[in-house]
Amino acid sequence: MARSYFQCAECGADIAVYGRNRDDADRLAGWHESNRTLCRECQEKQHAVENAEAAKINAAANLPPLTGSQKQIAWAETLRAKIFRRINRATAENAEASLKSLDVVSRSVLCRDIEDIKRMRNAKIGSRLIETFFVVLHEQTKASWWIESAASCYLLDLMTNLMAQIKARIRAALLAKEPTKEQVEAEEEALLKPQGDLASEHIALIKLQENAIQVIFPVKIEAFRTAMRGLGFKWTGEHWSRELNFRHGTPSDRMAETAHRLLAQGFLVRIYDDEARAKALRGDFESERRRWIVWMTAGDFAGWFKIEWPRDDDFYAVSRRLLGSRYKAGHVYVPLGSAEEVLDFAERYGFSLSTGATEAIGRHQAAIEAGAVVIKIKKPPLPKKGETDIPTLGASPCSVASDLADN
Repeated sequence: MARSYFQCAECGADIAVYGRNRDDADRLAGWHESNRTLCRECQEKQHAVENAEAAKINAAANLPPLTGSQKQIAWAETLRAKIFRRINRATAENAEASLKSLDVVSRSVLCRDIEDIKRMRNAKIGSRLIETFFVVLHEQTKASWWIESAASCYLLDLMTNLMAQIKARIRAALLAKEPTKEQVEAEEEALLKPQGDLASEHIALIKLQENAIQVIFPVKIEAFRTAMRGLGFKWTGEHWSRELNFRHGTPSDRMAETAHRLLAQGFLVRIYDDEARAKALRGDFESERRRWIVWMTAGDFAGWFKIEWPRDDDFYAVSRRLLGSRYKAGHVYVPLGSAEEVLDFAERYGFSLSTGATEAIGRHQAAIEAGAVVIKIKKPPLPKKGETDIPTLGASPCSVASDLADN
């Protein structure tokens, strides 16, 4: 290994470089000399100057101050300025003309930015999304965010990173619109309040969307999340949702019961649906049936009843007493022959029968009723018990036939 030297382009200090041999070391030193490489101290001074200039540019552009350590802020100011310079180039009318003055890497990045902007503007997401993206981008004040986002070369990457904040800002802007008199009256009429202390002053909006109930709540509260989970709702990322089927009864009953359960937890509720709101006010909705006996038409237990109950119930022991019952994967299955026992079980413990289960029981009972009655049943011979004597053979003298007698 050989060593050579070149001078710092700023202060003239000698900087050592190493190569595999003398020619390699001299060639490397010459490359640094021709590219005006700086020593470490001069590089730090240059970075400090660049960071300070970037901070002035960002302040002049009315960008908010950054938070973080001193070194993070200094570096992030430069990165933030570079990102906005790239955005400005990409959005300028003569952005394509500037491609000629860029190297290969910068050219590919800028081309992608131009296509991203065109794609965003032509998409059906509307101009509000794009405008909000730039507003939210301007408001990023964490130095660490700009440092981490420096690897995101494309506008769509930055937009994806900020999508949660963008959606929240758009939602807040929509809610902040000056309401009309009719809207205020409708909202007041639709609002339901619990007795006693409020768990939150935020309002849960309950509405029906096709075959699902949606609950929109603007903040994250653990008590509200627990209540939603207990009612069978799932979080979609934007709202709570629960799909309905034949077991859940009418949508208005489920909306009213959802409202009652939230009111019991101290939450404000708003329902615009007249029928559901009226049921919630009067409390005359039909409670959801959560205990079911259904008829299986496929799988290992096709032609059997399946007994289902919610997690807060426990009917395992009593359901396993039904004649012929089997247990598998959290459910108890009962054969058709135990239909009468199933009916008694359902009546005793408040289980509802699905249409398929009711029809299966009807067919079974009809088949039994219509079956031919056998009047004369041939009985098998009765077994004899306790008889121990074995009959003996009696012997008496007799003459021997002449043809068999010995001569």
